[in-house]
Amino acid sequence: MKVLALSLALILIVAGQVGCGKKDKDDEKDEKGAIETTVDSITGYTAVQAKFKAQRQTIQISIDKAVDYFVVEHGRRPVSLQELVDGDFLDKRYLKDEYGKPLEVEARDGQLVVRSMRVNKETGRRELNWSKSF
Repeated sequence: MKVLALSLALILIVAGQVGCGKKDKDDEKDEKGAIETTVDSITGYTAVQAKFKAQRQTIQISIDKAVDYFVVEHGRRPVSLQELVDGDFLDKRYLKDEYGKPLEVEARDGQLVVRSMRVNKETGRRELNWSKSF
């Protein structure tokens, strides 16, 4: 449903960009960031935010499924993401987050805790982007 609403919003944005006649340079400057700044009224995300959210969900689902398959085959939980990659349960592209940064992994209480970290541009400190246990 959200994908349909986002697709419809993007179609409307593109349709609104198509016009007749000449445009001056100021109009072109204003329209360049339309996709990045237009917010979907249903989801509250811009197209760029929706893209990164979809990538994050794909990464998390892929890791979750790989862990499940690993447990079925080996009878235990993996101790790292690299173990999943080495066993052909997970593609190596899922060792990075949606922004291309390496994921941090910790084996804790029989589970893998996977974290995506980012650097706050204002403070220069590392902050948690997302964390999930598998």
